Amino acid sequence: LNGNLSAIVSGLPPELEYLSLLGNNFNGSFLFNSLVNQTRLKIFKLSSKVGTIQAQAESLWVPLFQLKMLELHNFILGSRIPGFLVHQHDLFYVDLSYNKLTGKFPRWLVQNNTRLQYILLNNNLLTELELPRRVHHGLQYLDISSNMIYGSIQEDIGIVFPKLVFMNFSSNQFHGTIPSSMGEMNGLEALDMSSNGLSGQLPKTFWSGCYSLVSLKLSNNQFQGKIFPEHANLINLMALHLDGNNFTGCIGEGLLNSKYLTMLDLSDNKFSGMVPLWMGRMSYLEHLYVRGNQLRGPFPHQLLQSLQLSVMDISHNSFSGSIPRNVDFSSLQQLRLQNNHFWGSIPDTLFTVEGLQLVDLRNNNFSGKIPNTIGESSSLRYLLLGNNSLQSHIPEKICQLSEIGILDLSHNMFNGVIPSCLGNLSFGTQTYDGESSVGNSFSPNWNYTSDLHSIIDPRNYVFFPAPTVVDLLTKSRYDAYQGYILLNMYGLDLSSNRLSGEIPVEIGDLENIKSLNLSSNRLTGTIPYNISNLKDLESLDLSNNKLHGNIPPLLADLDSLGSFNVSCNNFSGEIPFKGHLVTFDDRSYIGNAHLCGRPTNISCNPTRAPEANASTQAEEEEDDHVIDMEWFYWTCGAVYISTCLALFAFLCIDTRWSQEWFYRVDLFIHHLQRFKRSAFRN
Repeated sequence: LNGNLSAIVSGLPPELEYLSLLGNNFNGSFLFNSLVNQTRLKIFKLSSKVGTIQAQAESLWVPLFQLKMLELHNFILGSRIPGFLVHQHDLFYVDLSYNKLTGKFPRWLVQNNTRLQYILLNNNLLTELELPRRVHHGLQYLDISSNMIYGSIQEDIGIVFPKLVFMNFSSNQFHGTIPSSMGEMNGLEALDMSSNGLSGQLPKTFWSGCYSLVSLKLSNNQFQGKIFPEHANLINLMALHLDGNNFTGCIGEGLLNSKYLTMLDLSDNKFSGMVPLWMGRMSYLEHLYVRGNQLRGPFPHQLLQSLQLSVMDISHNSFSGSIPRNVDFSSLQQLRLQNNHFWGSIPDTLFTVEGLQLVDLRNNNFSGKIPNTIGESSSLRYLLLGNNSLQSHIPEKICQLSEIGILDLSHNMFNGVIPSCLGNLSFGTQTYDGESSVGNSFSPNWNYTSDLHSIIDPRNYVFFPAPTVVDLLTKSRYDAYQGYILLNMYGLDLSSNRLSGEIPVEIGDLENIKSLNLSSNRLTGTIPYNISNLKDLESLDLSNNKLHGNIPPLLADLDSLGSFNVSCNNFSGEIPFKGHLVTFDDRSYIGNAHLCGRPTNISCNPTRAPEANASTQAEEEEDDHVIDMEWFYWTCGAVYISTCLALFAFLCIDTRWSQEWFYRVDLFIHHLQRFKRSAFRN
């Protein structure tokens, strides 16, 4: 629907109870007093999907209806909430999110509606939180996330809103500590304070009083101290996100009281010591993230023996040693061990797991061969083995990875030829199944019944794992890919090995690949002509090899190419400087002595460039006048030595000149001695 919104609304029948205009094509302005004829309206919903609606200033009017539910999106409300809401006292649900609402939190709206249970003001421009003066026993759901609210959280918030079940204050500018009164919220089930500037330690009352918490998210703040003391009483906790803080010490045993914990994210803190063995008794734990800490010790294989972990991320720590060969990986979907000090061979059993999707072992010291079981990983999408000491040939069984999207074998010691069967890999065939979901770690299930009453059960949560993130070297830099972007990113990196032979023509069959890096090897031959089939290619690096021949002109048709490097090879002939290749400068071609044409300054036809020849001749003539400093120094040294020898020989001959020389020397010494004696007497 589009057109004059106010006219459409004012022309509707006056007996409506339910009016929903969500997701239409309205734009322009809207007068809320166009609802003046409505007498029985209980639910009103309005939003636009093509732009924003400007709320017009209007004269005071008293509505004949009492709303129970109000939902407005994509409005420009500014500092004024619609004035007719002052006369509403029966509101049950209010959603004013995504409306560019400014100023203070509308506490009057809460005070005037004692039956209000749900208020959503997220994604606005609010700057100040003012709590109601009186206790509100009805409010259960409060969301003011993604605003610009600054200052500290009022100390009495747990007293003013004692019945809160869902509380989302994330992505604001709050500072200070968590009020101790929040320990009074014994019905609170979901709390999100992430992405603020909160600091200090979590109060004891919080650990003991909020025993109904199902999901707790305090990510990306500045909290410190130790966590989960023995008196912690979060017995219903299922999802815990404490990543991106300054927590220290060991992981407290109070965590054992949260026996239903399914997801634990302690990444990017300052935890030290070893992963405690008692975590193996947390039988519901499926997702474990402890990356970016100071943890050490051997690979915690005991957790895999006693838990059904689907994600284990212990990357960016100081773990060391080898991985036992008898570890049971059967439940794993993701294994992240990058940036540690592991060594030894990769266990054969790792790649026999049916549901394995991601393996990241980069930046360790694994050695030996890629296990022969690699072909059994039918679900593997991301295999990242870069920067280890793996060697031997790249096994052809790796070509059996039917779902692979990103394959990184760079910076190892692989030798031999590139398997031609790599052209059979499935880059670009994945389908989205939700495993890379991005968003909050919890969200309520919403249901509306036919009798116009909204029902929200905050105890029914849909938990999302932390988003899958993969770092990949493309376009000469490391980029992090996640979510839908990751699902559409396909790359092959075999750089910095000892691979030899020619580039197999089958590489041209990887039509959906976006990044291809074969640099810093010992490859010979020419660039296969059918690489021009890779129409989605964004990054191509063939530098530092021994490739020769001409650069195929068809590469100019790769319109998606954002990075191109064929430097330090033996290419010859004229550069096909046309099409998309005109976007790359001479740095893409340096180190190829026999290349000519633009963007280099080397002419492909010297006879047609007299000016260039004259310039070259002038440079040569100028070079003739340049002093060779090395020969200059040798000449000066020879002259000095010859002069000294000639003078010595001259003085050794008994002539009148030599006698005169020695006489003058004796006279000088005599005068010097007389001067010394007179100075001594004085």
